[in-house]
Amino acid sequence: MKNRTNQVVTVLLVVVVLVFTGLNSYGATWEPFGFRGNESYSFEVTWQGSEGEESSIYEFRILEDKDGGYTVRFISEIKLSSSDELTGDLVYGAWSGYGVPIGYLLVNPIYSMMFGELDLKVGEKMSFYGQGKMEVVGTETVAGRKGFLCKLTNDEGLMGEWVIDPDLALPLRSKMYEASGFDGAVELVKYEKL
Repeated sequence: MKNRTNQVVTVLLVVVVLVFTGLNSYGATWEPFGFRGNESYSFEVTWQGSEGEESSIYEFRILEDKDGGYTVRFISEIKLSSSDELTGDLVYGAWSGYGVPIGYLLVNPIYSMMFGELDLKVGEKMSFYGQGKMEVVGTETVAGRKGFLCKLTNDEGLMGEWVIDPDLALPLRSKMYEASGFDGAVELVKYEKL
């Protein structure tokens, strides 16, 4: 009878440990760009400008229409230092002539290859044919959401890092580096299910 009680207690302890380990043992994969609709993303975009680090806000909402279609709204906001910067380039959005292209940081099509087979659990590693190595090094909270911190390195050092919440269509944070250092970043400020 005592053995049976010990077995039950052991099983219960194992279940409690498995339930409360949370993100550290999640083991899911991430499907980039799996938008669900009726959601809103707001990001701060940062890049290395000619006079140091610069930033702006990029927001978009995906709203489901009554007819089953979707309406997508985009807002980009950037602070200009003088009227000299009020040029035709602004018609194309904040990143037309400034900093790193938003697609490079946020909606990079290579994400499917990089993350499609990577198990999101701390300690997981994946090599990219000798070009670099991705490693899940920990977890972080960005804009109140928990995600996995993934770093891509090669022989020259850190190339990029991402914080991935498998439940969202975009990274919580994306940072890119060049040999000279920081190149640009996008970080979630707010996510909202509408």
